[in-house]
Amino acid sequence: MKKMNEMIKNLVRKYDTTNPIELANHLGIIVKLNPYSEKTKGLYVKILDIPFIIINSNLKKEDQNFLLAHILGHILLHFNQDTIFAWENSVFLQGIQENEANEFALRLIAENQTNPINYQLTF
Repeated sequence: MKKMNEMIKNLVRKYDTTNPIELANHLGIIVKLNPYSEKTKGLYVKILDIPFIIINSNLKKEDQNFLLAHILGHILLHFNQDTIFAWENSVFLQGIQENEANEFALRLIAENQTNPINYQLTF
């Protein structure tokens, strides 16, 4: 997706990072970690017009980063949604928007790497 590649390159160029937490901060999104059950991986919500991404603190660090990048993908690509829940089976299994958010996350993670993508999801 050419538009997605350009969007990622522009974000990286503008903020000089591929780190999803740093990008979220630059975009004015507050990131919090909170323990949830195994089923809930994280969510995006606006409270009084303040955007929050809340990630399950029980996930492995690399899964937290992937999920954060995935949710950023939803926010940037599907901006008309107010709340996005990322449940256990949502990654790679549901529709076009989920696939686009997964692709965004993988491209963002790979943007600063010279080796081919070799990323295994554990959820």
